[in-house]
Amino acid sequence: MLLLLSRAACAAPSRLPSAATRRQCSSTGAAPPPRPARLTLYARKYCGLCDHARQASSASLSARSLPCLTQLSPNRENIESLSDEFTFTLESVDIDAPANKNWKVKYNHEVPVLHINGKPAFMNSVPVEKLAEILDVLSK
Repeated sequence: MLLLLSRAACAAPSRLPSAATRRQCSSTGAAPPPRPARLTLYARKYCGLCDHARQASSASLSARSLPCLTQLSPNRENIESLSDEFTFTLESVDIDAPANKNWKVKYNHEVPVLHINGKPAFMNSVPVEKLAEILDVLSK
């Protein structure tokens, strides 16, 4: 769970996670910066939508093969393209790997699936503009 702190949180010490954080808030008058969002992409090899969500090359995917690409901003084609604007970690989990049987059972026909901070956010596709809106909110 990601805990975002604001100036209001500094004013209410009971809502802060630790005494160290309270001291930091009181000494600077501002909230500490939020932690980077944790993105986990559940995907598989040879999955075009999974590849696009992760990183698409314009040679392999075009607006003709995926009509939803025409709705995206030119600089926001995939999750990795958002790394210039937002701070986050991205972990990719291959659901077909033997160690990930539980994820394969859960998401076999739903990939790509994106979790944000451990909670499911998108299934079957990753709308990058919506993801950017969420990352924007989490970064404040």
